[in-house]
Amino acid sequence: MSIIKIADIAHVRFTAPDLDVMAAFLGNFGLAPAGRSGDTLFMRGAGDAPFIHATTLGDPGFAGLGLRADSVADLALLAAAEGVTFLSVTHTLALHIIILLGFAISLFISISPLTNVSVNNCPCITL
Repeated sequence: MSIIKIADIAHVRFTAPDLDVMAAFLGNFGLAPAGRSGDTLFMRGAGDAPFIHATTLGDPGFAGLGLRADSVADLALLAAAEGVTFLSVTHTLALHIIILLGFAISLFISISPLTNVSVNNCPCITL
């Protein structure tokens, strides 16, 4: 039985030994740099999401998945059902309220989305 409905897949997280190589690789698929924070690279796509792909320095691999909920009430409902607590995170790119559901999954709502980038104006996509 489901507890809440997931609004969307928000981002994926990977690890890689060279962030510059990963940035160039993701750029070939239409992603644009959103910033770096310490040892993590963030990349944007079209839309208002602060990032859709994050890569942290490390051995190559999958590191996690971020899912977006519709509301804080949904997060509270899920957190109560799973016995976890909220984290309020001021991210370098946006403010999120997050609950962690195990090793590789986080669920959040974005409090401060960025200015929308249309597909036609995304610097790396040619239509």
